[in-house]
Amino acid sequence: MEEYLSEKGLRHHISEPQPEEAEYGWVEQDLKVLMKIEGTCDPKIHPYIKSLSPAKVIWDQLAVMYGEMDDFGPRWKGKVSTCYTWCLPFFNAIATGEWSKVEEFVNKNRGTLTARITVNGETPLHIAAKFGKESIVKELLLRMDEESVKKRAGTQRSNSPPFCCHTRTTTNCKGPCE
Repeated sequence: MEEYLSEKGLRHHISEPQPEEAEYGWVEQDLKVLMKIEGTCDPKIHPYIKSLSPAKVIWDQLAVMYGEMDDFGPRWKGKVSTCYTWCLPFFNAIATGEWSKVEEFVNKNRGTLTARITVNGETPLHIAAKFGKESIVKELLLRMDEESVKKRAGTQRSNSPPFCCHTRTTTNCKGPCE
């Protein structure tokens, strides 16, 4: 894919962030890259990248999903993935509140901090809130920058409790996130 995009002069769409004020031509090219990436992905990957844009965001999500996981093993192989999550050991560590395992995974795979890890588009933060693991929620929020927190607030497509970007918890919200 990288070679193809380089040949077409479009590689910058997966290697550089979107310009602050992207012109129509850039947006149109990015849409082509996005469609090419989606078209080459296995259909079981689509829920994880659905509605993501620009193309670099999809590329980064796929890099997290297909990269090596050190002690957790390679993703998408064997019993690591299920029909609900692409990384069962990470999901289980969050859901059961095993912070040491979650921390180890996040430290080795920085992109997983804000990546979608379920077919419903839930991030580690959403999973922790869903299972009532407030200490995990707090720890994850401490590792996220303010912009990432605001982007993730209310983005899941599930019944996870919302979290507040002001108090950085799942309770005592002082107002809507901007």
